[in-house]
Amino acid sequence: MTRINHIFTLLPSLILLFSCEQTINVDTENIESSIVIDAFIDNLPKTQTISITRSRPFYDNTAFERISVNAVYIKDLTDPAQPDYVFVEAIPGIYEWAPTNPPDSFGIIGHNYQLVVVDGASEFRAISTLNPVPVIDSIRFNFEEKSAFFDERFEAEFFANDLSGFGDTYWIKGFKNEFFLDKPEYITTSYDGGFSASNEDGILFIPPLRTSINPFEEDEQGYEIGDSVRVELLSITEDAFLYLNEILAQTDRQGGISELFSVPSTNLNSNIQVISGDQLVLGFFCTSSVSTAKSTLTADLAKVQETG
Repeated sequence: MTRINHIFTLLPSLILLFSCEQTINVDTENIESSIVIDAFIDNLPKTQTISITRSRPFYDNTAFERISVNAVYIKDLTDPAQPDYVFVEAIPGIYEWAPTNPPDSFGIIGHNYQLVVVDGASEFRAISTLNPVPVIDSIRFNFEEKSAFFDERFEAEFFANDLSGFGDTYWIKGFKNEFFLDKPEYITTSYDGGFSASNEDGILFIPPLRTSINPFEEDEQGYEIGDSVRVELLSITEDAFLYLNEILAQTDRQGGISELFSVPSTNLNSNIQVISGDQLVLGFFCTSSVSTAKSTLTADLAKVQETG
């Protein structure tokens, strides 16, 4: 009877917990807006883009206001003799830098860089290091049998080894048929080849990370013959590693009762500092070196996997 008595003792508390409801009105309209700087720069030989917008209230679903400023540029702090990377406004709020010669790219690996944004009397700065990144050794396709959750399909898997030395952080991006898997739930980061800091170093990236490049929506599962997969492995700073995981926690929300245990919605941390002026600032600056690899699922590859 002891267990039954405990249950009946808990029932009034549970009923009270779920029957009491209090409406709390939170004023989100009068919060001062911030300038938002999105500056993720890599060393691929292509045009680099920085976006500058104005924040909006939490329940405002209108498009973000794009902001024109006076100057946007990046300085090489390691070698000040290097010319600045000057970003030119392409359309309001979108600033671009393109290499003069197509094979060229941004930055020198190992150098520290400073972003400078000037908007009237306001100046904002942030610092990032262009860290090295390992080479992606290969990509393979694995045939997966039909299960209770998935139809039979081919899954892609990439192979790379973490760089020697503790504290290397990465962002893994997947592309199916050149379409970036850009939904929040696809954000995949790695710390020394695993999920977080540990005693392991220089290891082969662990399997859940190696297969994170696969689409898992019901109508896009896996790869079919003729489909291509491309992987980008980006070096990122540890601050950027934490920032991306904040984005994942804030945006990949399941709803329902699970929200009782979720991280409260709040502004993300920023590594951008206000140097002068009274404007608030949000956003992030990160420089990355990138390793890429691409493969296409051919009929021959599929046959080998299905019969292997």
